[in-house]
Amino acid sequence: FYLDLSPLTSSDPNLSPADFFPAAWQSFQWDGGIWGLPASLSLNMLVYNKTRFDELGLPYPNEAWTIDDFISTVRALSETNAAGEVTMPGFIGWGNEGLLFRAFLGEGVYDASVIPNAPNFQNPELEALLTTWAEFQQEGYTGRNYSGSGQDIPMRIDGLWALSAFNNTDDEWGASLLPGGVAAVRAQGFAVSAGTQYPEQAYELVKFLTGNVEVVSQFFGDSPARQSLVGVESEDNPAFFIQLPAEAEALRDQALMTALPASELRFMDYINLALNNMAPEAENYDAVTALQEAESQAIANLQVAEEQRSSSAIMVAQPTPTPVLSAGEIALRFSYTSFISPLPNRELWDQAIREFTASDPQVGQIVFDTGFASVDQYINQEIDCFIQPFNAVPNLDLQTVLNLDPFMNEDPAFTEGDFLSGVLAQVRRDNMTWGYPLFLQPEVLWYNTNRFNESGAATPFTGWAVDTFVDALQTLRVDPDDDAPFVPGGSGNTYILLLTAAFGGLPLDYRTSPPTIDFDNPETVDALRQVLDLAKDGYIQYNALGTLGGGFFGGGDLLTLYNETLSALSWRLRMASQDISSNYEDPYRLTSFPRGRQFTGIAYDIGAGYILSTAQNPEACYRWFSFLSGRPDLFTAMPARRSAIDALESSAVQGEDLAAIYAEIDALLQDPTTVIVPSQFSGAGGDIGEFVVPIWLNRAMDAYVLEDADLETALSDAQYYATTYMECISGIERVDIGTLADMSLQEQMNYTRQFIDCAVSVDPSLESMFSFMTTGEAE
Repeated sequence: FYLDLSPLTSSDPNLSPADFFPAAWQSFQWDGGIWGLPASLSLNMLVYNKTRFDELGLPYPNEAWTIDDFISTVRALSETNAAGEVTMPGFIGWGNEGLLFRAFLGEGVYDASVIPNAPNFQNPELEALLTTWAEFQQEGYTGRNYSGSGQDIPMRIDGLWALSAFNNTDDEWGASLLPGGVAAVRAQGFAVSAGTQYPEQAYELVKFLTGNVEVVSQFFGDSPARQSLVGVESEDNPAFFIQLPAEAEALRDQALMTALPASELRFMDYINLALNNMAPEAENYDAVTALQEAESQAIANLQVAEEQRSSSAIMVAQPTPTPVLSAGEIALRFSYTSFISPLPNRELWDQAIREFTASDPQVGQIVFDTGFASVDQYINQEIDCFIQPFNAVPNLDLQTVLNLDPFMNEDPAFTEGDFLSGVLAQVRRDNMTWGYPLFLQPEVLWYNTNRFNESGAATPFTGWAVDTFVDALQTLRVDPDDDAPFVPGGSGNTYILLLTAAFGGLPLDYRTSPPTIDFDNPETVDALRQVLDLAKDGYIQYNALGTLGGGFFGGGDLLTLYNETLSALSWRLRMASQDISSNYEDPYRLTSFPRGRQFTGIAYDIGAGYILSTAQNPEACYRWFSFLSGRPDLFTAMPARRSAIDALESSAVQGEDLAAIYAEIDALLQDPTTVIVPSQFSGAGGDIGEFVVPIWLNRAMDAYVLEDADLETALSDAQYYATTYMECISGIERVDIGTLADMSLQEQMNYTRQFIDCAVSVDPSLESMFSFMTTGEAE
């Protein structure tokens, strides 16, 4: 599928391969070809918790380690319970175990003497290595089935970002080359399609992009692939590369010259396949058999690829031809911001476009685009209207979009009461409507019916009470050594705020603007204690939240109960939205967050359509949005209109559970005791200054759960920091989002620094967290 660039690079007098870091230059090269030019690179190596090593008196990792040294250190780092079972593994590879094996072997697992290069797994050293590792992995020391946060594991294969300000922990972290003195390059770059009709021009474009610092810095890597771009700033915006401590920079510079290129790790995925087949729950092969089968699979796949090479026609898709429009017809230019590209249901969209253009007397064509773009970019692209999967109204420059009230007032089919309660209000500013609500993405719970049935826990139902929720957790986990039954999905503290509301506390009351900070109210303290005690007692998996990213959790098939935002990113929801012929019956079902005694929390994003003030066809845009509001199948989310929800009740288009969930959310939105909690994407509601406030709440919760601190004291301190900070930022002159968007990146950083300076002046302990924003002089 890729064009071999070697004939072009070898004949180009203006290209200097020596300008590229060696591992970056070689990363796209194998089988005698060059399959891309590198632009940026990141490094993978051993990252370790120096504090933990020092506490245990362990020597730091070094290049001379043998596999026995590695394993003995991991054993010492791991934490176990009274029964000797591993509760916290000492190492996790993040799927990069192949790099570790390559480091110990000292050579690749391919035969470069033939083209295409063939896998070569028949190596006694490799067989012995896999045997040792498989036995070690089965004991639980490698994090293979670990459901907690990998950020807590004291040694891992990871990127150098873990040593930057983004790794906001109190522990000191270090990095080391892997055994044998190697690291691995993860190269990002540009390739050319084998179907291009313009190879020379495409090559020149690719070469230009790799030498443009503004382009290269967008990969957010550790370094440009070209040595000549190291330290170069663009004229308008500073280039972004991870900022590291001096010690880590020295290690990076050393690794850049000696790292393994990505191409050196070819076929390592098959080594992981062999390792998986050696697990007890799989084939449980010995190493020789597992490697033989994996090699056979690799060879078979190469043969399939070779057959496709000779039988497949590779073509570059041509631009959509401009249709011949009849008199009075127009082409509507429309964009949809999707987190998945390409759209998994593009055929449905194409069908919807055909239906709309066939029924609309004016629109003869819809030019449909997906991807991420700013409003200014939409204007430059002459887009008429666009959809975003989150509420953009709080941050919109209102001069760039149209007020939709005139269209709604003239629309005889528009009924405000058909929209879910409060939804239209959230897309209004200054008593005008700026977005057309199309769908909601609510926070819900997935539960494993098998686990609930086996334990005898009451099956969840929509509208279940918080006491029933607690009873279920306690029934699901009888043995203190069992994993927590509830593992939060995603990141941030949204799930805690929702549960705290159910227990009667509102630490941040978003019914006011700005939100009321009420951390130390006795009712808040009591409600938070009930939630956090569930975490302390092992019923809720808890990871530290008081960092810049706010912790991260993952869902999956090993969990009993987890939360998720229903959106196109939800794999289970996408599967339920399609007619899948499969013998597999997913044991997971949907339910809502529990209702509370005084309050019930709900979190959701609003997907809405917006019409640009520069639109050539605004009326057609409005008709298009009105049509789309009745097509919930396009968005894999909850319809914003009740009539569209009713249409789902007799359809299996989104699964059997959704009608009940949607009815529950509809009822909650009409209930005066329901409080809205910001979702993971919606933030604090639009004021850039308010994003700092939850950090102090999160730190207080961390102190109570993880350090057994006094909750009242921790929340009282958090209340002081948060309220003092809000007083500090009250003197900052706010800049509307439109003005901010027109600023250079340096000006935007200067503006944001005012809020960071207030936070650090109130609480100096935050300085390290925001060091990436506070270093350097403002221009």
